Amino acid sequence: MSNGWPTPPGRKTCSRGSGRTARPSSTTSSPICTSDGPKVVRTPGLWEEIKAHGYTGGYGAVRAYLQPFRTTPTAPAARPPSPRTVTSWILTHPDTLPESERLKLKAVLASCPELDALTGHVRAFGKMLTQLQGDQLPQWIKAVRADDLPSVHSFVNGLERDLAAVTAGLTLPWSSGVVEGHVNRIKMIKRQMYGRAGFGLLRKRVLLAS
Repeated sequence: MSNGWPTPPGRKTCSRGSGRTARPSSTTSSPICTSDGPKVVRTPGLWEEIKAHGYTGGYGAVRAYLQPFRTTPTAPAARPPSPRTVTSWILTHPDTLPESERLKLKAVLASCPELDALTGHVRAFGKMLTQLQGDQLPQWIKAVRADDLPSVHSFVNGLERDLAAVTAGLTLPWSSGVVEGHVNRIKMIKRQMYGRAGFGLLRKRVLLAS
């Protein structure tokens, strides 16, 4: 007993750090490396088992012996970016892409040559579109045909069906975007009035909105 009290009859004294045997926790376990690979070994269970075979040491000695064989749990791998995220990186101009996202995209492209080739074609087409370089369209189509990218080949087939118009759209400064915008606005107004008014009211709403 501590604090000056005498030890009760039949009990043995035990000084701190003398290797006393305490009741081990049943939850003490972690992987250890064995000849068959990492295995989960519960120290209390192992201690109880070897005691049954005549081991007279304490629980602390068994735990200390197993400690060098413990393996440190590895951190979970980072979650890969979603297809939507990678698509947004590819469609973003390289000069405006943040450095952190640029490095992530670089790592993704390094592991997928087909995606790397697709990214090059997308950016080349974006350059033609924004800088009105329609004269480079034939060379771009030829480069796409040289790669095994069936989905992009389908896109090219659509371009070649109306090649003259596509070339003009990538070369001339005029655009039908304003007309398309007005068409969409009229369709929206028509849907708002569907089943409640006729052409006369639709005409007034379109003209007044203009």
